[in-house]
Amino acid sequence: MQRYDLLSIKGAEMYAVRTELNELQNSNDGLQARGFPTDISSHECAVKKTVLLADDETIVLEVSAEILNVLGYNVLTAENGTDALSIFKSDSKNIDLVILDMIMPGMTTSEVVNAMQDIKTDVKILLVSGRKIDESTKNMMKNGYDGFIQKPFSIPMLSSVVRDILNEE
Repeated sequence: MQRYDLLSIKGAEMYAVRTELNELQNSNDGLQARGFPTDISSHECAVKKTVLLADDETIVLEVSAEILNVLGYNVLTAENGTDALSIFKSDSKNIDLVILDMIMPGMTTSEVVNAMQDIKTDVKILLVSGRKIDESTKNMMKNGYDGFIQKPFSIPMLSSVVRDILNEE
């Protein structure tokens, strides 16, 4: 299984990821070999789910959004916590999961999450970071986060974590 470091994707690597995503979409064998349902385009739960994705690194945001789209999710993107909160305020009823980078400029992750929880108490939050899980991350997880995924992550890993949080089969 090929693994891409989403933090360092540039030029040729971005093309390679997009090529692999296209191949995955067009090949049930390729999907199955990488641990995906054999027809992700008809994954009944994913098609109905909307994910708000926030990351201040443009390339990570683009690639992650593309992966989630290939997996069948509707994706809204934000480049910082303030923009993510603005999008969430305007469409919270339709957002099933928020994926937040742990460190972004402007509002802290805790501030963004607290504000989102004031709007929608049962909001599901997946925290993403290049940092390893340490005591501060563990403490953050106790404050309303539903999961943590460490960068770099593989496509099947992201798929699995998102499906688990959304209680999808």
